[in-house]
Amino acid sequence: MKNTFNFLGIIALVIMGFIITACFNPLQEQEATITINLGGGNARSASAIPWPPQDLPGMFEALEHIITLTGPGPTQTIRLKGVGTARAEVVPGYWTVRVETYLENVETPHSQNGERIHYATGTNSAEVRVGENNSISIQMERAFCNGCSPWIETTAPDCITPGVETRTCSIDSSHNTTRTGAPALGHDWDSWTVTTPAVGPTFVGEETHGCQRPGCTESETRPIFAFSIGDTGPGGGIIFYVADGQGGRPLGFDVQGWGVPNDTGYFSTYTAHYLEAAPANSGTFQWAASGFLIPDLSQSQADQTDWAIGRGRMNTAIIINHGNTHTTTYTTPAASACAALTTGGQTNWFLPSKDELNLLWLNRSAVVDLPNGGYWSSSQGFIGVAWTQFFSNNFSQTAGSKTGTSLVRAIRAF
Repeated sequence: MKNTFNFLGIIALVIMGFIITACFNPLQEQEATITINLGGGNARSASAIPWPPQDLPGMFEALEHIITLTGPGPTQTIRLKGVGTARAEVVPGYWTVRVETYLENVETPHSQNGERIHYATGTNSAEVRVGENNSISIQMERAFCNGCSPWIETTAPDCITPGVETRTCSIDSSHNTTRTGAPALGHDWDSWTVTTPAVGPTFVGEETHGCQRPGCTESETRPIFAFSIGDTGPGGGIIFYVADGQGGRPLGFDVQGWGVPNDTGYFSTYTAHYLEAAPANSGTFQWAASGFLIPDLSQSQADQTDWAIGRGRMNTAIIINHGNTHTTTYTTPAASACAALTTGGQTNWFLPSKDELNLLWLNRSAVVDLPNGGYWSSSQGFIGVAWTQFFSNNFSQTAGSKTGTSLVRAIRAF
């Protein structure tokens, strides 16, 4: 006799008797049959339910049964809805049959808005032998409250977690069901309190507030700023940009450093939150006395290497250094005029990058003494040209000849 057999489970759900039959056919001419009876035998507990169920007419067709057989062979899972059949192959031996029944999208006294509920459950075990008429009865029992108490709040909601409600079965008090109760309350914040004043050198501080609800320890912090657009800055100029983390703006930006320590003009990278325009234009200047292409700046009009906010100070240093290390005829008037400026005790002025210059245009209404005309940026376009922007109704940015003249407005970042 072979030690391994095919176990074909044919499960038939009969509405009146509600019988699920699994027929087990062995390999070749041997066979084993097991009949699974749902609701068979005497009730074993108070939660046993009539079978077929009598909650609502026609509800049986909506019930989904998940039948799991575990034993000496591979675990088998059979899914049926209403009346159906299934086949499974297993080896003979001692098998446990578990049935989980679910109800979905049917309004009952036990479900809300047609939700999916775990309706009933049952389990039993039997030995399946070749050539015998094996039978097993499954007493189905409620998997939810039957005749429940009203919903009672058992866990109150807090600031971030909704509450929990529970109801208890009037037949079996050990069986209860829970659901989400009252929504989370949300934080009850107290007033903002300054914890770090917004003073120099960064002029950015911090304030905090906490939740006032009992038991909640949550708090929030946010930056505060000493200056707004249009304010007079530390250098006596006008603040025209604040990187405050609001409206798509970053919370601070890096000002790119240049050189190495002990070099003339060296400065390290630092984080800034403000751009300040000098109190007045420096004048009208050439960008450079010749059109040579400067390394370390953008090498074409499509190259954005030196455009960014926070790049203008590095650009200015690169331009001046290039002029100083080449022929005496290669002067850099626009950048040099900005770097030489001292006002309000501040000396870190520079020629704005292409994007920084555009910010000056966008907030021009806050800046005094900003006449119409073309203004130089420190961004190189290509050999012989650098980027300018026209401060008029036609505010376009264009590449102009380096040896031509345009207006210059120095800015600083802090």
